Amino acid sequence: MTYEFISKTEPLKAWCERHRDVAWIALDTEFISEHYYEPLLCLIQVASPLGNFLIDPISADSTPFWRLLAEGSHQTIVHAGQSELAFCYRYAGALPKNLFDVQIASGLVGHEYPAGFTSLLYRVLKVTIPGTESRTNWKARPLSPRQLEYALDDVIHLAPIQETISAELERLGREAWLAEEMEAHRAHYLHYFTAERWRKLVRNTTLDPHGMAIVRELWFWREDAAKKQNCLPRKMLRDDLLLEIARRKMGDVGALRDIRGMERPSLRQQLPEMAKHVARALALTEDECPKTKSSNTLSRFAVSSQLLYTALGSLCKSKKISINLVSNPMDVKEWIAWRIGHPSVPEPPALACGWRAEVIGTVFDDLLEGRVLIRMKGPGGECPIEFVEAGK
Repeated sequence: MTYEFISKTEPLKAWCERHRDVAWIALDTEFISEHYYEPLLCLIQVASPLGNFLIDPISADSTPFWRLLAEGSHQTIVHAGQSELAFCYRYAGALPKNLFDVQIASGLVGHEYPAGFTSLLYRVLKVTIPGTESRTNWKARPLSPRQLEYALDDVIHLAPIQETISAELERLGREAWLAEEMEAHRAHYLHYFTAERWRKLVRNTTLDPHGMAIVRELWFWREDAAKKQNCLPRKMLRDDLLLEIARRKMGDVGALRDIRGMERPSLRQQLPEMAKHVARALALTEDECPKTKSSNTLSRFAVSSQLLYTALGSLCKSKKISINLVSNPMDVKEWIAWRIGHPSVPEPPALACGWRAEVIGTVFDDLLEGRVLIRMKGPGGECPIEFVEAGK
């Protein structure tokens, strides 16, 4: 396997100039995330119409590469590319304009979603690759020939996978579906990289407004402290301990010290600072506290949503699309609530918009109104449920 190894900044700038007008760039990265506030980028693997390339971001400034990726009109091909997009946003402040994620695209043509790279590679191209270097130390130098070959395996097949899946998307008339999904993912990642990510901690909790305010205060304190020490935020304070502090809502050092799990000396040194942030959150009025949407308001739709989700599974099978990409049970609950005008879902949810609305068509409406029924048609079949008109 031939490739060019780029380990200096000036040759990388020249490489970027040569790639200004290429049609596509396939991308993968190797990094270490276990010990750092932000993942340490160790290797960039690239394939393009001009060949295969390995870029060493430890010895070369990789910023020109990420700027090219964000500014160019080429198609950027990735597999489950959140990490690659995060690096792009970190170094270039923007995301690629024309994105093709083969993991997502494969779900639109009937493959399992989300599928790992080796599994997807075999399903689409019937190619197998070894997976012996996934736990390697990518920071160590020099990298061995075996490491470099492993790294290239993750990128040289991306364009052939993209070509095969694109042909199937065209055959099924779903190119617009992919374009819509890629734009939605770009928007999702931009929101994730810039929004208040602390809300992920409270997604499935029942904290009151002041408990939410404590989570927000401690999350930002933890982020700032971890960034200064260049370590993972959970090394400063575990998520479960942060949430326990929010549940107890006690802002004095003694109460914090009594929480099981706070015994570590380095953590105890931070107790006065944590207590200060808890007290700040508790001093807020309820109107100043963050709000969250409770999923309990949709619990009345549990039975109906289970029925429709089962029907959706059969629909997806018949249409050759992964149900995991289309929706989850909560999406179905939100669709039902929106469909009957429940105030908890005032705006059209995901299943009522774009290509997802095409997938469910009128079937959900017909089932909800009793115009169509579902029945078993052989429990051993791939699609054991069929839809029949009421009265037949």
